[in-house]
Amino acid sequence: MVEKQQKKEEYAQIVKSTGLLGGVQGITLFVSLVKNKVIAVLLGTSGIGLISVLNSIITMVGSFTNIGISSSAVREVAEVIDQKDNLQLVIKKVRNWSALTAIIGTLIGLISAPLLSVLTFNNYDYTFSLMMLSPVIGLTSFSGGELALLKGIRRLNQIALISIYGSILVICISIPLYCWLGMEGIVSSLLFSAIAMACLTAHYSFKYMPLKISDYSFVYLRKGSNLIKLGISMVFAAILGSLVEYIIRLIMLKSGDTSMVGLYNAGYAIVVTYAGLIFVAMSTDYFPRLSAVNRDTKQMMILINRQIEITLLLITPVVVILVLFSPLIIPLLYADSFLPVVGMIQFASLNLLLRAFIWPIEYAALAKGDSLLYLFQEFSYNVFFVLVFLLGYDFFEIKGAGLALSVSAIFNLIVVSLVGYFRYGYIISKEVFNIVLLIIPFYVSAIIIILLNISGILYWGISSICVISCLSLSLYLLNKSTDIIPVLFNKILKKK
Repeated sequence: MVEKQQKKEEYAQIVKSTGLLGGVQGITLFVSLVKNKVIAVLLGTSGIGLISVLNSIITMVGSFTNIGISSSAVREVAEVIDQKDNLQLVIKKVRNWSALTAIIGTLIGLISAPLLSVLTFNNYDYTFSLMMLSPVIGLTSFSGGELALLKGIRRLNQIALISIYGSILVICISIPLYCWLGMEGIVSSLLFSAIAMACLTAHYSFKYMPLKISDYSFVYLRKGSNLIKLGISMVFAAILGSLVEYIIRLIMLKSGDTSMVGLYNAGYAIVVTYAGLIFVAMSTDYFPRLSAVNRDTKQMMILINRQIEITLLLITPVVVILVLFSPLIIPLLYADSFLPVVGMIQFASLNLLLRAFIWPIEYAALAKGDSLLYLFQEFSYNVFFVLVFLLGYDFFEIKGAGLALSVSAIFNLIVVSLVGYFRYGYIISKEVFNIVLLIIPFYVSAIIIILLNISGILYWGISSICVISCLSLSLYLLNKSTDIIPVLFNKILKKK
């Protein structure tokens, strides 16, 4: 009985943290959608394509220089959260390395601007723009370090506020610049948005972990070797990931123009970024909890399976909605000119579903500090994705890009599952298997509805029944695990 109650409490903790951060991500998503809608109308597919290319360059250079601090710091802080002296030491190490990587990142961004302009656009026209964006690399490294500290000490409310206020600040900065300058406002928007986010993150981080100038010393850089060990592997993984995204956009630029990149970015944003906010919300709480029990492999495996259960129940209805209602969603989020991306979203939907299994298992290597193993998982996925993308895009263009995402996810799941089994003894639990049997048929039904090629009232009627049924079953199973419905009703009644 006690074990059953403890199990329910653990499920409730997962849902609670997801509810807080997922609700925040929902607000963030809404603000981002408003911004993207305005950009789509003002700048079109070419504008979104250019923003995507510039962001991929910033991310790629940042990956080379930030040594994975934003991820490795979370694990380090989570392990010493109850040890005051050790916690203060870790905070100093993180801040020193964040400052160093921010400076190096900015300098490398400045120096490499001419080369990146030629490689990307076949001319030097964007050299000055890329030089102007180099501080964004440094500001992002700084923000990542401070945010990692907040994640490590489990300040979820503050992380939520940063996300909400940051989204509002970005839209307040971006839209006036795009209205005033059009395409010329892209660089200014990215730069001022990065400054605003750095200031906001610093405000909340310094409030709980005050900054002293005396904390900056080469002594703490030398003591930060344990951060760097895990961080270096994360750097290579991040470099590979951002390099792959850059290469893909480069391929599309060479074979088409920024419009095709804009379409790909819109589809990728919906499937991987927007829908993936559920994963972002969960990982903020999940990774520190997993790191806290990293010396107890059995407890880690239990935690992984429970995370998969909740993630599946939350993500499956989202995937079904995307598959069936993307013809309505795309014009609402962007513009009619983005409708060709519907096929990509439908083909890529399996990627989103399989990530419910992949990322909870994949995080085990990070929590254990098995940096090379984590790097192997990321390396194998990214290399495979590029190869499949080249084939898919060559034969099916934008739909092929979606197909490549799903095929790569199948490959990634196989690799991660094998690593999990042979390294940590991970085996899928009976509860996860039962949920798969109950809820996955709804995804299969959605695919069948698409393949039947029906239209009109019949299509929307059958699609609505499928979505409502999937949502109902997910909610029922969530309530069975967490008693979430009585809790919600009690909160509503208390407010009244």
